[in-house]
Amino acid sequence: MLWSWLSAVIQQRSFGEFLPFGLVAGVVFGLVFGLTMARLFKSETATVEVADRKRFVSALNVATAQLGYNPASRSEDFFTYKPSFQAGWAAGRISVQIGEQRAVIVGPKMYVQKQLGRLGTA
Repeated sequence: MLWSWLSAVIQQRSFGEFLPFGLVAGVVFGLVFGLTMARLFKSETATVEVADRKRFVSALNVATAQLGYNPASRSEDFFTYKPSFQAGWAAGRISVQIGEQRAVIVGPKMYVQKQLGRLGTA
């Protein structure tokens, strides 16, 4: 509606002439933007083989820091990382559960895939 109003003021025409196009353009933009963001931040679960737990935790901390994530909470076998402003305003948390031989990583698809690449497992 703001775009319609600005166009009407700039071209010195009535607001009603621009309103239908502005509404359609707004709906189309909203759908495209919403679907794109939903696809980018869809949750993904990945399983990674862990040979050396200590080395994996170190590599995990470095990889998440490079992506712009900071440690949020930690227990013996469960880690949570929260996004900083650098990661993006819509990025979600990344959680990692480390077991005997493997780790399960859950988070936004785009960031989990980037993290797997940085860990050398993609």
